[in-house]
Amino acid sequence: MWLVLAVTAFLLGQVYLLRCLRKADRFLDRQTSEAEPEKQILSIAFSGPKEAEGAAELLKGFSGRYPDVEMILRTGRDVAAAVCDGSAAVGFLPTGQNVPRGLNRISLPEREVIWKSGGFCAPADVFVRYLRECGDPDSGNAESFVV
Repeated sequence: MWLVLAVTAFLLGQVYLLRCLRKADRFLDRQTSEAEPEKQILSIAFSGPKEAEGAAELLKGFSGRYPDVEMILRTGRDVAAAVCDGSAAVGFLPTGQNVPRGLNRISLPEREVIWKSGGFCAPADVFVRYLRECGDPDSGNAESFVV
């Protein structure tokens, strides 16, 4: 008799435990599905404050269109090296500076934008596509590049 009661109590405890675990799983599923999407990070290097100021409107427009990309801005003398070694995904240089091999570039009025090709950073690809759209004279956004 005691054995039957013990087995019954054990089985009821297991059923109760499984029900609680299912509720917890459903709760966690709801929490993860309602969570904000994970932000992507785009590191941008500028050779100086002048280049950063000149790109302010461009960066503001990009962050408005792509709010899920968080931009980290930094300044330093060797922007090309930062892009080459991966500490920056995109770099802004004054026009006329040497760009090492293996880096892509877009020439803008008074500055150049450099980045690595080959899927180095997905937000960098999105940023470059945004630059090309803004610089397209037919898009009506070419004024974004004026300093």
